[in-house]
Amino acid sequence: DGSVFIVPIRVGGGTRMKIYEAMAMGKAVVSTTIGAEGLPVSDGKNVFIRDNAKEFAKACVELMQSREEQVRVGKNARQFVYENYRWENVAKVFAEICEQVIEKAK
Repeated sequence: DGSVFIVPIRVGGGTRMKIYEAMAMGKAVVSTTIGAEGLPVSDGKNVFIRDNAKEFAKACVELMQSREEQVRVGKNARQFVYENYRWENVAKVFAEICEQVIEKAK
């Protein structure tokens, strides 16, 4: 299995769910700014954001060569997703939105 998840997106839109899925699996992620657009991630802590092709490739190679760094970033990524996007938290936010809609409809 791969320990580095690579997101070289330079154009496009849509939801970046695959990054969250990789993070939830404890994978180290290297992405472009556009690839991680809209995600509240931290460069160097729970992902690596590189837009220059040479720097992007360098980050990928360095991560693939350093199991220690893969584990560090992967653990941070997993913790970030657990703290912010586990089902209990998502369900709570959804319930709050539903309650707000009901209150406005009264």
